[in-house]
Amino acid sequence: MRQGVFLPQVPVEQGWDLGQYLEHLCRKAGLPAGSWRDPQALLFWFESLVFEA
Repeated sequence: MRQGVFLPQVPVEQGWDLGQYLEHLCRKAGLPAGSWRDPQALLFWFESLVFEA
């Protein structure tokens, strides 16, 4: 079982589309880029509040 996480603003700051985001997330978890397509893969998402000073 492997896991990878990015803060929600990372793909926006990097200019990634959804496909690029999922590929980078798989690589971060140490998996091949297309692993997110596996029917057994579990994907979770969250939102964050960003405070600026």
